[in-house]
Amino acid sequence: MDVTRTEPVAAARGLAQHLFPDALTVLVSGSVPTERRTRTSDLDMVVVTAAELEAYRHELTDLLDDLAGADDPAELAFIASRVLNKTALLALPAGRHWQGSGKGLLR
Repeated sequence: MDVTRTEPVAAARGLAQHLFPDALTVLVSGSVPTERRTRTSDLDMVVVTAAELEAYRHELTDLLDDLAGADDPAELAFIASRVLNKTALLALPAGRHWQGSGKGLLR
């Protein structure tokens, strides 16, 4: 890799400090931190804020209340699926991991 631009982590750190000083976590993703990086690769950053985590916590709490009050098996299955999804979306950035979607969320 013979790209002579600023290293991705250093660039992301500088941008995050300037644009998102209150971010809890900033993840660098895409091809730029890998050997697949090219001169035209863009810097993909995932920024996680306290407000975002709080919104996920609130949604998860509501879903858990729904789950506790559900009696219908089909309803339970759908609510449980949403609880699993929201839990992953909350836990991954809190643990400094990239979020995916669908089967990518598991990976």
